Amino acid sequence: MRKLFLLLFLSSLFSYVIAQKDYVVTLDGNPISIDEFEYYYNKNNSNDFQQKMPVKEYLELFINFKLKVHEAYMLQLDTAQAFKQELEGYRNQLIKPYLTDNEKIDELVKEAYKHLLEDIDVSHILIRLNPNPSPADTLAAYQKATDAYKRVTNGESFEKIAVELSEDPTAKENKGRLGFITGMMVVYPFEKTAYTTPVGQIATPIRTRFGYHIIKVHNKRPSPGERLVAHILKRVPEDASEKQLAAIERSIKGIYDELANGADFHRLAQANSEDQSSANKGGEISWIGTGKTTTEFENAAFSLQTIGEISQPVRTEFGWHIIKLLDKRDIMSLTEAYPLIEPRVKSDERASIIGNSFIGKLKQAYNFKSYPANLSSMLPIVATPKENILEEAKKYTLPVYVFADQVITQSDIINYLHQQNQTDNPIDAALLERYANQLANISLVKYENSQLENKYPEFGLLMSEYKDGILLFNISNEMVWSKASKDVDGLADYFEKNKSNYAWDKPRFKGSIIYCDSKKTLKAAKKIAKSTPEKELTMKLKQTFNSNDKNAVKVETGLFAQGSNPSVDELVFKQGKTPKNEQYPYVFTKGTIQKRYPSSYHDIRGIIINDYQNYLDNNWIKELRSKYPVVINTTVVNRLSANE
Repeated sequence: MRKLFLLLFLSSLFSYVIAQKDYVVTLDGNPISIDEFEYYYNKNNSNDFQQKMPVKEYLELFINFKLKVHEAYMLQLDTAQAFKQELEGYRNQLIKPYLTDNEKIDELVKEAYKHLLEDIDVSHILIRLNPNPSPADTLAAYQKATDAYKRVTNGESFEKIAVELSEDPTAKENKGRLGFITGMMVVYPFEKTAYTTPVGQIATPIRTRFGYHIIKVHNKRPSPGERLVAHILKRVPEDASEKQLAAIERSIKGIYDELANGADFHRLAQANSEDQSSANKGGEISWIGTGKTTTEFENAAFSLQTIGEISQPVRTEFGWHIIKLLDKRDIMSLTEAYPLIEPRVKSDERASIIGNSFIGKLKQAYNFKSYPANLSSMLPIVATPKENILEEAKKYTLPVYVFADQVITQSDIINYLHQQNQTDNPIDAALLERYANQLANISLVKYENSQLENKYPEFGLLMSEYKDGILLFNISNEMVWSKASKDVDGLADYFEKNKSNYAWDKPRFKGSIIYCDSKKTLKAAKKIAKSTPEKELTMKLKQTFNSNDKNAVKVETGLFAQGSNPSVDELVFKQGKTPKNEQYPYVFTKGTIQKRYPSSYHDIRGIIINDYQNYLDNNWIKELRSKYPVVINTTVVNRLSANE
């Protein structure tokens, strides 16, 4: 028995020794791993402009930091509600990159950029759907779109069908022709279909949030980039008579003739353009690209090739334009465009693609299984509203979804339906499945969230850093910072004991400088100063001599070193001469000279508080080091030092 006990003891000791090799230091029996130490060391020594602190020197600071955090845990500061809320707020920000499919985001960003490099000339026929259509409405719209698709693919004119059936308000005028579009200009399903349909082909009906679209691709071209232009606009009223139309056309042609003869575009735009938002800037408007303006304006602007080139008058739905090319630029590189595209990708229709992809990966990773029969068997209890549905739900215990070590039961789904206020109305099979899937997805993400620290060591270290940082701030504020500013007796005592550290290099004047606008004010102000305590003097003088209409006195108070103020130098230290001040030609002072030391810590309060905080902090560290055992693994530390 003794031999068995000895073997077990030696085995445990051996395991402990092996484990200890992974730790840099042990604080009060709590080992700190090499990974954690190196994380902090590298993060705090990452500035390329400063020399890295030696490992052994940094270790001492690290130990002090960890001792303070340990004390915070011992005082249970981590259980405070305010701490939990603050940490949760940080965590909710930090988890975002981990609870999404970054590979899918990257794929969609690159796809969007590829689309930006090419423009697509398209027409479409739209069969509209309300945002939340019934199954019957959806089926009717789909059937209508399918019938239209059959007609155009069987040889009927696309333009004719667009005018006849399309519910796009512009279809009657443009016969369904949208012109050139580019990446991220239209809703994503439309964009995706347009870019994957060959020239001359018509795509099968696709659904967007607006309804069903039948898309025809006419042409594709490389993106021409963007143009910076200025224009002169002469508006054409909708109800203009033939006489007015002719007059407006003569006017724009007259302006063009002036430009052709060398007139200044900027000046003519300011004088003649009826685009009020750009006229005062010489007609300059913001950069335009594909689809940013009317087709006629766009075509005219992009036909200009030379900077400074001016177009002939161009008619659009707004009126007559003369366009001048100011600058042009190609589409930016993927590296430049990436941070601009990524937020769009994560917020438009692509967001659901990213979310679904992420859920799909979680299901695969956690061996997600569903039991459709168990879901279907719930229909009797949810098909009819019941007051006691939560009580009845307890009987429904069969699993509907299983993943990792999690089980979502029928009862869980009924409770979720109740939370979503869905149990007051009849629920059909489609709605039940939709909400069950919602709960499954929420549960998958919640579970993944709970595993982040274990799954991603860098996230665990980051969360530990935030947690320790908040605790360090809270306990340091309690033990040092706030204490130092409030401890009046301690500050006074510290000042008296360390007075020699604050000796003046030159005498100081402590008091007030009073500037007066006249001899009469000077005489009266001196009289008041003689009988008024220093701390009340400024207010008393301003109340007596200053008003909304006139300020007869100006007062400066503080601690003035010799050479810092001309008036103090002349009147107190008897050196130099005060420059003449026309507004306040008469000056006097009230106060005392401090020859060697400040008379009170209040005179240098900021400096004393800072020094007192350091004093309290040093004493606190000594106390913590004596209170909690610190064992340094010198073997590991020496190895780390050797790799510096």
